[in-house]
Amino acid sequence: MPRKGPTPAPKLPVEPLLEFHDGMNILSIARALHCTNSDIYRWKREGITIWRADQIAVDKLGVHPAAVWGDMWWETADREAA
Repeated sequence: MPRKGPTPAPKLPVEPLLEFHDGMNILSIARALHCTNSDIYRWKREGITIWRADQIAVDKLGVHPAAVWGDMWWETADREAA
């Protein structure tokens, strides 16, 4: 019988977040976001959860997540709400 557990949070690609920091290297972006290089590399491999993306956009960048991820944000948020 398959193991039941919490449904994983939807994920977004991290590339729009990196592009938002145009011209900055990974170390500088990590410092600006108060996270580690490893976090950013993990997000590049696995994506960033919608909840962490929201937290970073609002708390660290002072913008709505849609300003970083555009329509991808709304589509993912709508799927999560359904």
